[in-house]
Amino acid sequence: ADSVTTAGSDDNQGNREAVAAEPESETQPAEESKASPTAPEAPMEQYASYTPFEGEYLTDSYGLLTEAEQAAIESYAKQASQKHGCGVYVLIVDDYSLLNDNSEIFKANYTYYHDRNMGIGDGRDGVFLLLSMNDRDFSFFVYGEKAEYALNDWGQMMLEDEFVDDLADNRWYDGLEDFVNTCDEYLTLAEQGDPVREPPAGKLALS
Repeated sequence: ADSVTTAGSDDNQGNREAVAAEPESETQPAEESKASPTAPEAPMEQYASYTPFEGEYLTDSYGLLTEAEQAAIESYAKQASQKHGCGVYVLIVDDYSLLNDNSEIFKANYTYYHDRNMGIGDGRDGVFLLLSMNDRDFSFFVYGEKAEYALNDWGQMMLEDEFVDDLADNRWYDGLEDFVNTCDEYLTLAEQGDPVREPPAGKLALS
């Protein structure tokens, strides 16, 4: 299929992952894509047109964003992280498999997180989004008691719904801004004792 969405765990830590595949060959009918319905046929290298950036919360080693966009995402992520005591991180690379020799993006994601002792506080709380541009792949990893309370499996699905459509349409900055802002929103709700949860049967989720 063109898109696969799965949940994984690392010692009961949450993760959401979606894969947007390369276009099907002419001899095979393309199936409908959930995560990237408008994935371009042009090589992804066309997007690496800006200067790489390495900050405390955003690392754009691919050069996907403009300098102004990089500065804005770094600022938003820093504010959210310091406000809640839970790191909100974004890493953009060309090929995730080159990060730590992992063949699966989720493993590359949590290995990178743990190898660098990412997260805030004794519990190393954090939400970490990894974008791999070479194959239009992404995964986000939720770690720590505070982060998991704010983003359980349902919360992770709701978070994904907030930013994946922008990434699918190549609106990279919009998608990353939505990711950071939604993390901020969900962490705030959790601190208020009202975390995002699946509504009871028969009721609609308001989001």
